[in-house]
Amino acid sequence: PAPAQPLLCADPVHLMLTQADVILADFPDDDISLAEAEALVATLNAHFSDVGALWVAAPTRWYLHPAAPVTARFTPLDTVAARPLQHFLPEADVAANALVWRRRLNEIQIALHEHPVNRAREADEKYPINSVWFWGNGNNDQPDIPMHFPPFTVIQANHPMARGLARMAGFEPTPPRLSAALGNDALVVLDDLATPARHRDLPIWRDALQTLENDWFAPVCQAWQQGRVDKIHLIAPGDHASLSLRLSALDRWRLWRRAFSLDRLTVPTKTAPQ
Repeated sequence: PAPAQPLLCADPVHLMLTQADVILADFPDDDISLAEAEALVATLNAHFSDVGALWVAAPTRWYLHPAAPVTARFTPLDTVAARPLQHFLPEADVAANALVWRRRLNEIQIALHEHPVNRAREADEKYPINSVWFWGNGNNDQPDIPMHFPPFTVIQANHPMARGLARMAGFEPTPPRLSAALGNDALVVLDDLATPARHRDLPIWRDALQTLENDWFAPVCQAWQQGRVDKIHLIAPGDHASLSLRLSALDRWRLWRRAFSLDRLTVPTKTAPQ
């Protein structure tokens, strides 16, 4: 069972030493087994009980119940993945607290370096799980603030944060499924491009984009053209800018509009195409 509040994400990561930097890499959901995660967490709990209690929510999602209040500022894992570690180390208004967490990260790396789980992973030519990344400090209480959401009847998502936010809004999220989405006022979160984009893996990104085109974009567009869908709002968030496209029933009659290429859509303009 999950411990009481407060909580701190402590996700397993791989630190890779390059000629110039230490690069942090996160793990795909299917890369770590539950047995591996539990063995590593048991070792860390035995060595660092003064820090708090670690527990495994899923093989790639771990949490820490800190033994003392946490004042350091952390960076979300999605922001750090595939980037130099030195720019994202814990910070704090109280410098000593940040130094404590940086020291703990070094100690954790030492504890995991020769762990039997990592020796077995290296023998299988897998990346070792040689560190954890702390982030997202907060609590697991329902926030006492008003929440306003558009009138969706269905929220579909696989991403843990999207599913958590959906539950906070009173929805029970389901995995993305086209047939259910077309029959409802649905919010669908498709994060298939996120991991290859973070890792600059262009071939995998292109394959994932083609899959989204085949499984989602083309069928939804066809449903809109046939009048089975009245409105589509596509939001593609990015590090520095986001793309927002809208289609309404009226747009079916705007036959003079030319289709934009993907390259054209990604070029910043003063007036975003609608």
